[in-house]
Amino acid sequence: MALQFIIRSLHADAIARALADTAAECEIFPLDAPHRFGLSIPLKVVQAVGEDTLRKRLATLCHYDLWAGQWNDVAAPEEPVAPKAKGGLLSRLWGRGS
Repeated sequence: MALQFIIRSLHADAIARALADTAAECEIFPLDAPHRFGLSIPLKVVQAVGEDTLRKRLATLCHYDLWAGQWNDVAAPEEPVAPKAKGGLLSRLWGRGS
């Protein structure tokens, strides 16, 4: 069976580097969320390289295994965080703003 993942990464290049020589045969594509990529590893690559080898290569990346339904334990890359807005009129009225 093919392997499919969602990867948290700032750049697709990090995914390709982790996959090494098998990257050209895999599909890496952006998702509709910041710093998220889809990764599909075809069955022929899994059979040629071995599932354990591929999982070891991906172990350094924060990824969600679509078949297992879980994220691995690697910390996510730093993502830009929007600055917190200061309290507006409603916050001041309710005593929660500055």
